[in-house]
Amino acid sequence: MDNSKENSNYTPIACAAYDIYEIAIMYQQILDLVWLDDEGSSRQDLVLAQDLRIINGAEYLVAQRLVDGAAAEPFMIRLDKIKTVKAQEQAKPL
Repeated sequence: MDNSKENSNYTPIACAAYDIYEIAIMYQQILDLVWLDDEGSSRQDLVLAQDLRIINGAEYLVAQRLVDGAAAEPFMIRLDKIKTVKAQEQAKPL
């Protein structure tokens, strides 16, 4: 998938917001996220934040959805598509 066109309209997020994601990764916090998917529809999920990546100038959160308390396959959300984020709790050890 060529992200270069998709990323050409990326809007950088505030440093304070980026810090929230870094802290969530360090402390394995579960996040309650609301974001816009590729079709522009609003989504809400509980996720376990895993990493931050920059691809073609756009910043992404790598996370796993939590389904019935178990982590699903990792996926990426472009940071400027995230509308709200709330830290829930620290993840339980596996």
